[in-house]
Amino acid sequence: MSDVFEEMERRRPAELVMLYELEPEVRDVIVEGNGDKAFIDWFLSEADDNGKLIRVYPVSDRVYIPDSEVIESGYMAGERGRVIRLAEILQDIAPRCDSALLIADADYASIGLDKKPRLPGLLFTDYASMESYVLSELVIEKLLRVVLSAPGEITARTLIQEIRQGLVASFIIGACLRESKSGKAISPKAPDKIPLAVPCPTETVREIFRISLQDEYRHYSLDALVDRYNELQKMVSDDVRHFARGHDIGSFIVKYLKVRCKKVFTREEGKRRGLQLPELLELVLMSCLEHSKLGQERLFQNIERWLSLGREAIDLDPRTITTCA
Repeated sequence: MSDVFEEMERRRPAELVMLYELEPEVRDVIVEGNGDKAFIDWFLSEADDNGKLIRVYPVSDRVYIPDSEVIESGYMAGERGRVIRLAEILQDIAPRCDSALLIADADYASIGLDKKPRLPGLLFTDYASMESYVLSELVIEKLLRVVLSAPGEITARTLIQEIRQGLVASFIIGACLRESKSGKAISPKAPDKIPLAVPCPTETVREIFRISLQDEYRHYSLDALVDRYNELQKMVSDDVRHFARGHDIGSFIVKYLKVRCKKVFTREEGKRRGLQLPELLELVLMSCLEHSKLGQERLFQNIERWLSLGREAIDLDPRTITTCA
C-alpha cells in the first residue's frame, strides 16, 4: 500500500506546479536521497513551520525527470542532477512559485567539476556532502566520549587531522575516475589501501585506479590519471569538509580507531562491535549533530529563512552568513 501511495505522489514537473497552485499551503523540501530526507526531517522537526504543511521528499519519489533529460541539460545522470534540473524547470514555468525548496550536495564543486547554478529556491550543502557536517571537533568529540567511551588520549582534533589526507585522496581519485568517463566508481577497497596521516603514495594511487577500473584498466592511461590526480590535489584547501565524500567518513574513522584504539569496539563484551560497520557509524555520527550548531551554517539558516519568509529571503552570498567550525 505504501508503494502505491508513493507512486501517487510522484508527478511530472508541470503536475507538481499545478498542485502548488491549487494547494498553496503545501511546502515541499526536495533532496537527493533517503538519508538526506531523514536528516532534513529531523532538522525541521524543531523549526516553526508557520502552520504550513511541510514534507521532505527524495527527488525521485516526488517528481519524474528521466536521466536523459538531466544529461541533455548538462548535468551528470543521478539525483543531484535531477534536483538541479527540477529547479530550472520550476524557474521556467512557475518563476514565482514559493512552494518548493530544493537541496543538492556541492559534491566536486570545490575543485570545479560540478556546477552550482544560482537559481531561486535551490540550495547546496556548505561542504561536499550532507555527511560532511559531522567533520567538526564537537561532533567527533561526542562520538568518542559518549558513544565509544574512548580514552582521553584519543581526541577529535587528532582524529580529524589523521584521516584528512585519506579523505582528500579518496575524493580526488573519485573525481578523476568520473572525469575519465569510464563509468567506474572508486573501489570499496580504497580506504584499506590509503594510509593515515600522510599523503597517499603515487604507487598506491595508481593501484587504486587499476582496481577501480577492473578489467578495463588497460584501456586507460594510469599515468595520465595519476597526473590529473596531482593537478587536482593543488586545488585542495585547509577545510577537509569541502573535500570528503560522504560515505568515506565512516570508513576512515573506523580505520583510525582500529589502528589507534581497537578496544573501543571490543570491550564491554563487544557491545559496540557493530559500530565497526562504517554505514552504522555514519548514522551514529549524524545523530551527534546539534540543531543549534547546524543553525549557524549557511544552508540551514537559509532553510529557516525560507520557512519564515519565502525564497526571496534566501541569501545566496556565503560572505554574509557565519558558519561554525
